[in-house]
Amino acid sequence: MATPICPEGYNEAMQESAERRDASRSFNQEPVLGSSPWLRQLNSIVTAFSQPSATFSKEQREAFQQTVERVLSPIIGPSVAVWFSVRERLLHCHEAPKDVVEYVRGNPKAERIVIYVPGMFDTDCHERMSDLFDRSHPNVQQDLHKEGWIALDWLYSARDLSRIHALQSHLLKLTEEHLARGASVRLLGYSIGGLIAKTVTDALAEKHPGHLGLVVHNCPLDPEAGFFVRWANMKRVQDTIAYKPHHAGEYPTVVLGGEKDGIVPHDLSFLRDENQEPIKIKTLTGSRHRDPCSSEKAQRRLVAALRSVNAKMPEFARRG
Repeated sequence: MATPICPEGYNEAMQESAERRDASRSFNQEPVLGSSPWLRQLNSIVTAFSQPSATFSKEQREAFQQTVERVLSPIIGPSVAVWFSVRERLLHCHEAPKDVVEYVRGNPKAERIVIYVPGMFDTDCHERMSDLFDRSHPNVQQDLHKEGWIALDWLYSARDLSRIHALQSHLLKLTEEHLARGASVRLLGYSIGGLIAKTVTDALAEKHPGHLGLVVHNCPLDPEAGFFVRWANMKRVQDTIAYKPHHAGEYPTVVLGGEKDGIVPHDLSFLRDENQEPIKIKTLTGSRHRDPCSSEKAQRRLVAALRSVNAKMPEFARRG
């Protein structure tokens, strides 16, 4: 297992990290590099133009939206390509690590482990994890030993498949090692990190029934849902990591979508196998894609989702 990057005094220092972060971040930096105003405006324009009549069937609505996107493709295609190029250049300013770094909050040897998997261009995953840990554990100093939360620091673009593979491989190895010592593991995935977390949970759930749970938020689970998801070619990413766009039901899952995401639609459902009822995506109030946990309500909902998954895990052990 890779040695967690947990410097002396890290747990205490993280309590003041939000203030330091806000003070040091320049005006043009975002917690997640992307979702800039002009891209959100483009998304709004496409959505407005493709808003069909309420009398349309699902098939008619999808056909109408595809027609609108074809008409606007001279604008959409170059805009999305420029958006990626600008963000990929910004990665150099953030000193992207050469190896996946693990930031630990709490006890990394605890029986309950939470691993937060970053999304694309995600510069703030470990800060977000620390804030959520503190909200989940009001008596922080007394609760530090009860759970171990690990945030993976790894900057990548959806167009850099080698770095996506590296994150997936690291997460698989890390999760296996915690499961091997008897710990239960909940994976919390943001955006593309949610796709990666699902592939790892799918791979290990049958061997470790009742010891795995999954929470994903602001995640492009459907490669055809949302114009940016389609034009960013998320299908290519999903195919590369062997992502399956349905839930097999071998572990508890909660899916959350940002109310103000603007990139990934949140008013959808996540399909299950065997004609079961789909998993309804729950709303993260106030959550935006570029800053998904900025609202207190969104943080509370995420913490509640993790607790819900933890409570349901023993039921899946009995099924196994």
